[in-house]
Amino acid sequence: MDRRFEIRKHKILQEAEIKPQVFNGMLKRLEQFAQPFINSLRRREQKEHAHVYISGLLSDLKRKNTESIAYRHDLDRRGLQRFIGSAAWDHQPLLEELARQVGSQLGQDDGVIVFDPSGHKKCGNDSVGVQRQWLGRLGKVDNGQVGVYMAYASRKEHALVDTRLYLPKQWAKDKARRKKCGVPKDIRYQTRHELALDMLSNSGKYLPHAWIAGDDEMGRSSRFRRDLRVLRESGLRTDWRFHLIPVFVTLIVRLLRMVVEANLPSSLFNVLIDGVIRCRMMLGNELMFGTAKRVLSFWRLSRVVW
Repeated sequence: MDRRFEIRKHKILQEAEIKPQVFNGMLKRLEQFAQPFINSLRRREQKEHAHVYISGLLSDLKRKNTESIAYRHDLDRRGLQRFIGSAAWDHQPLLEELARQVGSQLGQDDGVIVFDPSGHKKCGNDSVGVQRQWLGRLGKVDNGQVGVYMAYASRKEHALVDTRLYLPKQWAKDKARRKKCGVPKDIRYQTRHELALDMLSNSGKYLPHAWIAGDDEMGRSSRFRRDLRVLRESGLRTDWRFHLIPVFVTLIVRLLRMVVEANLPSSLFNVLIDGVIRCRMMLGNELMFGTAKRVLSFWRLSRVVW
């Protein structure tokens, strides 16, 4: 194994070590942690089922399914199964409580909200949202599900705050399939950017932040950037300048290819480099430094080939 990966593995293993003192009073702390989320449930039976289910997950049961957990607490399994599998209850208040806790404990004025679509391979006609689509983790198009995740990061720590399952158009239009798989009627087709905006609208107010970040898939949508600018007028501060970098690199590379293929004078290269310097000043020296290096490397290679 490469030396740098060995060093990283050693650090991760060190961070994974838990001192025995951590478990002192753990059950009490866990109960205190879970209580605000349980209080977000409206009905008394729901709160009772939540207590039972959490206790079952932390028990010594070998198979921690709803049936085994219910029998462990001398309960009829159907009530707990319905609570977990088919009962209609609003999960949004629980996510808002999570956002409030993250904001109060980790929040800083220069914090960062991060959006990231992530997919995993999955097959089956009855798995909600599964179809052939781009899965970033695999780096290819394959059968799978895609979720859009919202995280918060500050100098104190980082944490996931919210998530949405991406429902493709084919799924959204197929009423029979939706009914069979239990997709709620109010769920409609939304792009990944619209899902991110929904999460920002619901949870952003609890998270003090100066930046909103994401990968190039999130940043290259001009409509998404426009919507963020609209939200900025309501007090949300966003900055998507760094998402211009992949677009800028692509543009420069294409222009350089035109120079090489058309046998144009190399003086045009000076114009392109001047553009790099100007954009570097606009977008920030640290962000554009890598861009300038890539452009120069491509130019040297193209000159050799030419």
